[in-house]
Amino acid sequence: MSYPVIIIDEANKLMSWKEPDPLQPELQRLLDFLIGISKQKLLAHVILATSDYFLANWLTQVGMTEDKFRVEVLGDLTEEEAEKFM
Repeated sequence: MSYPVIIIDEANKLMSWKEPDPLQPELQRLLDFLIGISKQKLLAHVILATSDYFLANWLTQVGMTEDKFRVEVLGDLTEEEAEKFM
C-alpha cells in the first residue's frame, strides 16, 4: 500500500508563526494534525522541507518529541536518488 506524501516546503516559516489568538493555538493544532495522520493513523507521509537546520531544534522547543520526526540532510538529488529516498 502506498501512502500520499504531504510536502511543506520552506517549513522554516513555521518558526515565525504568530498566533492570532493565544487561547486557540492554531500552530499546535496543525502540528498535532500532521502527527496524527502520519505517526498515529498511518494515513500519509509528511515532509517538512527546509534549508534551515534549526527547524529540528525549534520542533523540540514547541513540544514535538524526537520520536515524532526524523531529520534527513540531503543535497541535490538526481531523479533516481529522489525516487529511492521516497
